[in-house]
Parts: sequence; C-alpha cells; structure tokens
Amino acid sequence: MKSPTPRKSIFELVPYKPNFGKSNVKSFIRLSANENPYGFSPKILKKVNNTDFNRYPLQHNEKLINVIADRHHLDKNKIILGNGSDELISILSQSYLNPGDEAICTEYGFLQFPQSILISGGKPVIAKDKNLTVSVKNILQNVTKKNSVSFYCKSK
Repeated sequence: MKSPTPRKSIFELVPYKPNFGKSNVKSFIRLSANENPYGFSPKILKKVNNTDFNRYPLQHNEKLINVIADRHHLDKNKIILGNGSDELISILSQSYLNPGDEAICTEYGFLQFPQSILISGGKPVIAKDKNLTVSVKNILQNVTKKNSVSFYCKSK
C-alpha cells in the first residue's frame, strides 16, 4: 500500500520559525505569541471557575450567532464561528480558492494568509505595504480577474 502524499502546495510552505530573541530578563512577554502581560481580568476569573474546560464548545452556537447579528446589525445566516482566526482563514481559502486562483495578501500581514492560500492550491499575490502599513493603493493595483480572495489585517 502506497503512503498518502500531501498536495503539491504543501511542499511550497515556508515553516514558521518564531524569533523570540534573547533577553537578560528572566520572564519576558512574547507579544508575537499573544501573551498577555496582565493575566486574566478578575471578571473573567469568576466565569472561568464556572466553565467546563474539559469539554469542546458547541460547533454551532445559535445564541452567540444571534448576539453577534443583533449587536452588529448583520444577517445571522452570514455568520460563521470558528476556533480562532487560523481556522476561519483556512475555511475561507478552502471555500473560495480553486487551484491556480490568486489571492491578495499584504507584505507584513498575518503569516496564515499566504500559508492558507498555498494549502488551498492558490497563489499568494503580495501587495507591498507602505511604511509598515497596509497600502490600499497597492492592493488595488494587484486586483485581476484571477483574484478570488483578498486578505489583510486591520489594526483598529
């Protein structure tokens, strides 16, 4: 029996190698790893004590979807929940990219964007940032009929 082979696009991935650098401080906060220097809010700690962390959350939480839809005036049928941004980005890429499709992402955006595009068989098109900031002009200059998706990070 032949071993399964991953898609060709998997071999094009560049492994993520976090660079946490060296520090003389015994305990430093790695913001690139989403570490929080302040810990939990006391309000959260009260709720945490009443939560079953040994159980998976609901995959489809109608109550949460309704709250999001009501608060932001959205159609609840157009809301998807996921376990973090990586999963949602992967779902979008797999849903909307066909092999050979292009997807735009920014130069210094989230690494998951080009990774997910490649895994889905698409081609990442990198829009250069300007002064480490997303350049809408550069995104628009890369729009073609081959683009199916565009990813960028919004900071505020």
